[in-house]
Amino acid sequence: MTRRQIPRATAAQLDAATFLPGEIAVDTTNDELRYDGDGSTVGGIKIAKKSDVTALQALVANLAESGQVLISRQAASSSATIDFTGLSSTYDRYILQVCSAKPATDDVALELRVGTGAGPSYQTSNYYWGNTNMRGTTTFAGGSASDVALFVSGLSGGGAGVGNAAGENIQTTIEFSNPDSADFMQVSWRSTFMRADGTSCTVVGGGCYNVAGAITAVRLLFSSGNIASGDFILLGVRHAN
Repeated sequence: MTRRQIPRATAAQLDAATFLPGEIAVDTTNDELRYDGDGSTVGGIKIAKKSDVTALQALVANLAESGQVLISRQAASSSATIDFTGLSSTYDRYILQVCSAKPATDDVALELRVGTGAGPSYQTSNYYWGNTNMRGTTTFAGGSASDVALFVSGLSGGGAGVGNAAGENIQTTIEFSNPDSADFMQVSWRSTFMRADGTSCTVVGGGCYNVAGAITAVRLLFSSGNIASGDFILLGVRHAN
């Protein structure tokens, strides 16, 4: 029997690697395969395992029973942003789930921006938001009446932002409705994450893009650096019959 061993490296090493066209490599950290057809994607593209497919099938079945519809699911891999486009009046309400998102840069904030128009054009000003932050027995508030984004994890710096050390990440549930309306699209969120100083923090907040009109897309990004990894799921809640 002829045996061959394909290239292998840790997740961190592969995240920074440029693959050869058609190359396959083993991620020894997560026991996964990655490939790149044309060599243009830094870090390669993850190949779904059977367990991932089975979990997705179970998720779709559960959502169908609850009236929720899986619209899109994306996995970050050294991604600058995660974008969901094509928002419309098809659904009464949208739910955006961020699962175990890890920043490439330490001590950063998770931000949400909206897109307008067919482009879409992602807006970088006129955001109004407020948060209540809970860390152990300490509670404090933050917010802005004019900002560059909705800060769904609160502000960063001084160890208060999302950490990127081993085991540190953020999970968030974001909800909004009527993105095609002429009114302001109100957004609410709940986030739990490990701060860069090693403590756990829960954030509850809300806000809006402070310009009335239709929203056609949403974008998630960290305030600095890429999204190293994480799953991002957009769900729609159908109109009531």
